[in-house]
Amino acid sequence: MSKYDDYAEWIKGRAVDAGYPVDVPRAGGGQGLAMEIGVWYTTVKRVLEGDRVPSYRYWTAWAKALRVDQEEFRQRSKDALVEAL
Repeated sequence: MSKYDDYAEWIKGRAVDAGYPVDVPRAGGGQGLAMEIGVWYTTVKRVLEGDRVPSYRYWTAWAKALRVDQEEFRQRSKDALVEAL
């Protein structure tokens, strides 16, 4: 079990809804998401695996790529960080 599993599941759901097939192996969804956000694929992979929450400075880019409200993304990210303490 990873530290941010619930958060990762939420991210995966939003990514799929936004058109990034991160739930399909070798479909390139993670790579496409990374390119849209402006981060390395390994960063996206770690978030999707529940190992980390994205860096604060990229929250706006993540929200935009996932097509979610920035405030919702911020709140969910903060909640995930607090729950992990």
